[in-house]
Amino acid sequence: MTAHYYYCGGTAHSEYLLALSETGILGGLFFLLIIALAMRAALGSMDTAATNKARWTLIACCLAVLAYGVHGFFNNYLEDCKVAFPFWSCLALITLNNSTHLTATRQVDSTPERIP
Repeated sequence: MTAHYYYCGGTAHSEYLLALSETGILGGLFFLLIIALAMRAALGSMDTAATNKARWTLIACCLAVLAYGVHGFFNNYLEDCKVAFPFWSCLALITLNNSTHLTATRQVDSTPERIP
């Protein structure tokens, strides 16, 4: 009965090593690129957030992704749904806020100027 659990092996003890071992160099670089672009988007739109609530949401999501990025060097918890859901939700909130920020910026930039 316990033989099933005895041989279950486990995985790499790092998110980055796991991504490299399961998907190769391109997959590992893509995983790093996702985190880096999310952090860049969050930091880039933090100053120009529409409301104070949006700014604090970006700060919280940015800190959560940063904390998981550091923690990912030492442990692998992204396969656990209790950790994966908040991580991907924070990335989705950052993307949503950045896309609404870019849409608002394009609308302001495309407003025709009045010629006197």
